Amino acid sequence: MKEFLNINNLSVSVDEKNIINNLNLKINQGEIHAIMGPNGSGKSTLSNVLAGKDGYSITNGNISFCEENLLEFSPDERANKGIFLAFQYPVEIPGVTNINFIKTALESKREFNGLDPLKPGDFLKLIKEKLALSVHDVSLDKRLRSRMKVREYNSGTFGEGRESERQDLRMYAMGAGSDYTAFLHHAGVPALNMAFGGESGGGSYHSLYDTYEHYKRFSDGNFIYGTTLSRVNGRLVLRLSEADILPFRFVNMVDNIGNFISDNKKLLRKVKSDTELRNSLLENNDFLISQNPKKTYLSPERLDKVPEFNFKPLDNAFKRLTSSAWKYEEALLQYKKGSLSAEKKSEVNAFLRKVDQAFTSEKGLPRREWFRNMLYAPGYYTGYGVKTLPGIREGLEERNWDEVRLYISEVAKALDRASKNINSATRILNES
Repeated sequence: MKEFLNINNLSVSVDEKNIINNLNLKINQGEIHAIMGPNGSGKSTLSNVLAGKDGYSITNGNISFCEENLLEFSPDERANKGIFLAFQYPVEIPGVTNINFIKTALESKREFNGLDPLKPGDFLKLIKEKLALSVHDVSLDKRLRSRMKVREYNSGTFGEGRESERQDLRMYAMGAGSDYTAFLHHAGVPALNMAFGGESGGGSYHSLYDTYEHYKRFSDGNFIYGTTLSRVNGRLVLRLSEADILPFRFVNMVDNIGNFISDNKKLLRKVKSDTELRNSLLENNDFLISQNPKKTYLSPERLDKVPEFNFKPLDNAFKRLTSSAWKYEEALLQYKKGSLSAEKKSEVNAFLRKVDQAFTSEKGLPRREWFRNMLYAPGYYTGYGVKTLPGIREGLEERNWDEVRLYISEVAKALDRASKNINSATRILNES
């Protein structure tokens, strides 16, 4: 087994008083040792000597660490090699968050080892991995991800999106049919729909049995789920109301928008291929030939050719929004609590509140101007289920090419408006 730490005949004195006499200790890699003893026996002295603290005189012996002479290294060099003291009762430092403290320590260690600084996204991913709990203490997050994995396996989609492997669980777009509609789809105020699901998710919803008595007797007799959900929502409200800087993050949002754009491009390719196939069948009289000659048959109409659409303005706007989101993430990571005045914090929060509002347009959506959100809306014909980038999507579905062109531009403008507000918030944080 590889030798890790070797203390040989170590003697230490403090103020000419001998504390440690000829101590020998060998620790191999992978071993865990506990040093115990009464007050004054030399436990702290040994720890301080190993860490390189001043005020201790080594009168005899030597210490090797990973086959190097530990006594030749300064305290910071020892710390970077892995030997340092941790506070038994750490003191909170005003203005220094745990995440900033950890990042500073990690970057110092990486610099010592000749490594480049971690990107903000990679650092957050690393933190997430280190915080993972053991199988014996299953968190709600882990339980939920396991359910998602099983669901992906059962549906045959395990190898596709792998939503269960995401760093942050995705929040899906919402349609209409509830109280948040006016906020989200008209005013551009962020909304979150929360509920408990499970084996019988949905239950008696929208049925004759959706009554207080049925809920109390069969669903949640002690109102445990109901009260728990109320507490969760209450905590969220308190978190928002008491935050110096609103806890809004945009990287996950950008990821979702990227999927919306990708899905609409896929729809465009499908509309093109379906159009070409239908027209080809018509040209070859396949519809006519396939029918029963004894019955009257009306051939479908030929579809007009799907034009080319310039998505470049939208793609460029999306790139700018992505860049803005990550720059804000980095600025937030570097932000020191207490470094901004109340007035500056208020300015930051004002810009953050405007981000979602920026996705709305005074034009509204075709034939329903009241719905102003360019990212999502209930379907025109469904009135409930969500459509993402509805101006583009429903233009493709209805083969209204002018609407597609118009809303490619409108969505791009909306993304740029959002980027502008994020950039303004980032600038203020960077000035702190």
